[in-house]
Amino acid sequence: MKICAVILDYRGAEKTGKCLLSLVGQGIDTVLIVDNSADRRAGAALDNTVQDLRRSAPGYELHVLRPAVNLGFARGVNLALGHHAALACDAFLLLNNDATAMPHMVSRLVDTLVERDADLVAPAIVDAGGRRQPMLWYQRFFGLLTAAPLPA
Repeated sequence: MKICAVILDYRGAEKTGKCLLSLVGQGIDTVLIVDNSADRRAGAALDNTVQDLRRSAPGYELHVLRPAVNLGFARGVNLALGHHAALACDAFLLLNNDATAMPHMVSRLVDTLVERDADLVAPAIVDAGGRRQPMLWYQRFFGLLTAAPLPA
């Protein structure tokens, strides 16, 4: 199974670098970074980060996509999914640039995907201390985030 990671970056080259490093050895074939910064200085910092990583031979193809404006998360993901490198992939891992993949995360996600014949799987989200983050619900009328779903 060919796995493609999609990372959205917004003026966060250092965070993106840590995220990219956490994907080394995870079985990822291709990484597409969408640079939503629309800023030359931030773009140059991201280029330096990517070049440093490429020198270390991370084991995956790495592409940086630069839309002229910040597309936001969903449109940025759609841009990446339409890239020629994504067309050869069987599964996608969507990440914000501040995410860090735990060891064996991708192989466990793939195993679950295959075992359950699922279309979608998601990792547990934990904080820097290893504590699992709770599920949050969004109540659109009042704009509230709650631990349980609310009416409407």
